[in-house]
Amino acid sequence: MFAGSDGLTQPFSQTVSTTPATTTYNGHAALQYTTTATGQKIQTNLPVSAVFTAVGASVFGALNQIVSDFANGASSSTLQADTALPSTALHGVVSQRSVLDNSLA
Repeated sequence: MFAGSDGLTQPFSQTVSTTPATTTYNGHAALQYTTTATGQKIQTNLPVSAVFTAVGASVFGALNQIVSDFANGASSSTLQADTALPSTALHGVVSQRSVLDNSLA
C-alpha cells in the first residue's frame, strides 16, 4: 500500500545506528491518476515521502526523536519541546490529504 505501485518493495526501512534512528522511504513518488468517462483526470494517490517523511513534518522523524529522548534521558524541557513534533508532523499529513480531497471535488 505504501510502496507506490511496487507491491514487492518494503516501503520503509529504519537505521538504528544513528541517534535518533532514521526512517527511510524506499517506495517511489510517482503520482497515479485515473480518467473518468467524461475525460476528467483525477489524482488517486499521494507520494508517501510527502505525507510521512516530509522535511520539517516527518512523522517518523518526530517519533524517532521522542524515542531517542526517552532512551537517552533528555531533559524535561527537551521532552516538552519534542512532544510537540508529532502534532506538527500530523498537520502535514492532514494538509497532504486535502491535496487529494481537492482533486476529487
